[in-house]
Amino acid sequence: MPWVWAAWSSLVQVDEFHMTERHFRLLLGLLLLALLYFEYFRAVHYLAAYLLFEAITDLRLPRVISRLLRRDTGSVADVQPMNIHAPVRFGFEAERALRVTIVLILVMAVWVYPHQLWWMAWFVGFALVGAGVSGICPMLTSLRILGFR
Repeated sequence: MPWVWAAWSSLVQVDEFHMTERHFRLLLGLLLLALLYFEYFRAVHYLAAYLLFEAITDLRLPRVISRLLRRDTGSVADVQPMNIHAPVRFGFEAERALRVTIVLILVMAVWVYPHQLWWMAWFVGFALVGAGVSGICPMLTSLRILGFR
């Protein structure tokens, strides 16, 4: 799949690599789409469980990889194209809330109503790929406007 390699190589510079949330969204979307295409629903279960674990514990893969490679204790820089000046109402990060939202949509689409909402899991996968390529995640922006930090 040459278009995947072109998208990935445009996001990653080998000499100065660190994983951002944007890279993670791209990889997560591609993985989800591949699992859905090949109908590996058990792997989708594991992926949802992993995302829920990340959301609960705040041990997010981009932050861990960035700290390991750069030995940096700061937060992972992620490009946000919009300045959102909404008041913080919840002490919960928007990235963690995004993971919980993805898990809830996957649970509804894959386990609860698989015949009626089969397209929702595909929509999430394509939305994550789009957010990873463009750097604009509408769901993350919405969660920040709602008051997540």
